[in-house]
This record gives sequence, C-alpha cells and structure tokens, in this order.
Amino acid sequence: MSELHVAFEDLAKAQAVLADAADSIVDITESNSAGAEQMAAQTTQVAGAVSSIASIIEETAASAEEVSASAEEQHAAIEEVATSARTLARLAEDLNSMVGGFKA
Repeated sequence: MSELHVAFEDLAKAQAVLADAADSIVDITESNSAGAEQMAAQTTQVAGAVSSIASIIEETAASAEEVSASAEEQHAAIEEVATSARTLARLAEDLNSMVGGFKA
C-alpha cells in the first residue's frame, strides 16, 4: 500500500507542476498577445506618420515646381526688358545722331 500511496503523492506533485507550467504558459501567451497588440498599434502609427510625410513631400515638390516655373517666367520677362532696353539705347543713339545733324 505504501507504494500506491507514494505513487499518488508523485502524481499529485506532477499535477501541481503541470498546473504551474500551464499557468506560466497562459501568462506568457497573454504577455505575448499584449505585446503583439502594442506592436500592431505602433505599426499603424508609424504607417500614418509615413503617409503624412509622403503627402508633405508631394506638396513640397509641387510647390518647388511652381517656384521653378515662376522663376523661369521672371527670367524670360527680365530678358525681354533687357532686350527692350538695348533697343531703346540704340534708338536713343540714332535719335541723338539725327538731332546732332540738325544742330550742325
């Protein structure tokens, strides 16, 4: 009978160890689940931030294109003014020559 009693005690101890192990597994699983949920939330936040940055970059690129186009237009206008100024200078020289012919 004592062997049977020892076997039952060993079985009870093994059952307690298994119960502790099962509790530990449940705790680890819950911890991993919480960590996975937190990582998923952070991933969503990062994705949102990256999307916002991409939008800002697109807007900045569009603005840079507009500034570039405006600069080109201003350069063309300045060239026209310079050409007109050279033409006016030549006309002024011609006029001075003609007026000088009347004075002489």
